[in-house]
Amino acid sequence: GLAFDGYQTQALALIAATTAILRCDLLTLLVPLGICWTLRENNVLLLFSKRILACVFAIIMALVLTIPLDSTLWQYLVWPEATVLLYNNPVENKSANWGTSPRHWYWCSALPRALNPSTMLLTLFGAFFYEPNRLGYSFILPAFLSIFLLSFLPHKELRFIF
Repeated sequence: GLAFDGYQTQALALIAATTAILRCDLLTLLVPLGICWTLRENNVLLLFSKRILACVFAIIMALVLTIPLDSTLWQYLVWPEATVLLYNNPVENKSANWGTSPRHWYWCSALPRALNPSTMLLTLFGAFFYEPNRLGYSFILPAFLSIFLLSFLPHKELRFIF
């Protein structure tokens, strides 16, 4: 919706708010999307700073809403996504308690099983040969970069990339 209609800044702000409230691993999608969408435009530095400010504002507003609500529900001061981020970070590696997979697991095992191989080929073909400025570099490349970034976490699950 928003991104196709030319409202990439608002779309990034919504993804940032969603990252703060629901899924901290969306950060691996937010950053590549922001970079790819911004590099396509004129006035890159001005637009990049505008988008960063919009995302920071969205995160602050999301925290103002989620911390009191979650703290009330859990009955102690908490920001659940910060807890998840601290647990799943690659430095402390606590998520390895749930099992680990090699870095290539998403590419060699998860994606081929989850997607029909012909679907993957059609996605790549469509992304880079049909309107590459609109689809390929704006949506498919950030998705692949997100999967690449998630590959550095030792604990991998298919639900992290879908």
